[in-house]
Amino acid sequence: MSELKVYLLYTGGTIGQTASGNENPTKLEDFIERLKIYPQLYARSGSARGFPDPERGLKYMIDGIKDPIDSSNMKPGHWQDLARRIYDCYDNYDGFIILHGTNTMAFTSSALSFLLQPLKKPIILTGSMKTVFENRNDAVDNILGSLRIAGYLSHVDSIQQVCVFFNSKLFQGNRAVKQSSKDVDAFASPNKPPLLDLNKQVKVNWDTKKADKGALQIFSLKHIPDIRILQLFPGINEKYVAGTLEGADGVVLRIYGFGQIPGDDWFVSLLRKAVISGVLIICTSQCFQGAVHPEAQGWTVPGIILGYDITMEAAVAKLFWALNQSEDSGQRRELMKRNICREMTIPLKV
Repeated sequence: MSELKVYLLYTGGTIGQTASGNENPTKLEDFIERLKIYPQLYARSGSARGFPDPERGLKYMIDGIKDPIDSSNMKPGHWQDLARRIYDCYDNYDGFIILHGTNTMAFTSSALSFLLQPLKKPIILTGSMKTVFENRNDAVDNILGSLRIAGYLSHVDSIQQVCVFFNSKLFQGNRAVKQSSKDVDAFASPNKPPLLDLNKQVKVNWDTKKADKGALQIFSLKHIPDIRILQLFPGINEKYVAGTLEGADGVVLRIYGFGQIPGDDWFVSLLRKAVISGVLIICTSQCFQGAVHPEAQGWTVPGIILGYDITMEAAVAKLFWALNQSEDSGQRRELMKRNICREMTIPLKV
């Protein structure tokens, strides 16, 4: 029986920072040398975190971007590069792992879910809150767990998608959000349960739609559109809203609760003006959990897309993707309304 093969791509982030406090992630060569002190990361067999003794060996190849970065410097161009790297070697591996900083991990995982469709293999993003260069860290468990899932569970339909693995939990990548800047339990999926939980045993959530089985496509970001976020707050004024909407290509409108907005006439008027001018607007809730419900809205602006329970990160990534698929504003809106890769839950009656 042939060995399973996993492609591991190091991009930088906290996981690769040196213990000396240098904020710049270490180079790939030094990162690999550090991993060698952990025998569990290169042992050929044995159980780990609830997995049975594997019948097949697992090998992984480590690659990296030329200049590892703090994820605060991650840009759409990096998303495209990561997607291309995976696409180019897709047939050679059973699963894929991207080591990534935590600050923008949810943006990257969301973006990759749109850029690579449909997937028949898992792509797992992970990182750590403590660098691998510290003696006590969460990096080793996160890497090891990701490797085991990307290899030994690569055949599981519900895992054949872009995911985030952190603190023993596997989340759907375009549903994950960073919930803490200090705890090792740094990620959550507020509107969808984890795909897998390794806290006590390997427990897979099978209640998910099976992955599509067509040929893999890579979508390009031919240009970088002007995406903005408009978050409502008490006292928001007309000048601020007008300045945010004017000249934008796409806007994530972060409204209150499950669909409320200020009652000022000028606010709805500015939204209508923006839609008419071709601005692609998707509204999402500011709440950590829950969704925007159409029946709860006492206002209507034709052309504004309801994001339902989509995360802010996924909404941003979807705008980047949709604005690159067509020049026609109507077609772009139709793409935003569709549930492309299970990024949102659309009520059955809609």
